[in-house]
Amino acid sequence: METLPSKQNFTPGSYDLIIASQCLHATKNMTRTMQHTRELLKPGGKVVMVEGTREALDISFIFGTLSGWWLGEEETRQLTPCLDVQQWDEVLRDTGFNGTELVIPNCDREELHTLSVIVSTAV
Repeated sequence: METLPSKQNFTPGSYDLIIASQCLHATKNMTRTMQHTRELLKPGGKVVMVEGTREALDISFIFGTLSGWWLGEEETRQLTPCLDVQQWDEVLRDTGFNGTELVIPNCDREELHTLSVIVSTAV
């Protein structure tokens, strides 16, 4: 997602659905990543993603050893690759989506909630 999809022989605007699990955060710039994701989708197409939306020490301890954990260029991602739900909503709205249309946390207990399923529609 670091490179324009059209430069990778993908046809822009040709996908109805993109499913991404725990991978979009492992890029340098979330705005660029989501612009590239949006480029692939038809208007009305959906992105369904599973992403970290709350930092957890155990997850950082394990995955923090991987170089992709530290790629984020944005100020808000210097100590974590995660975006919270509000940050995801802003990035999605800024890149041609309708925001966080649906958010399902991985746990009902706030102190244990670290991942979310997020659905958004290309506008």
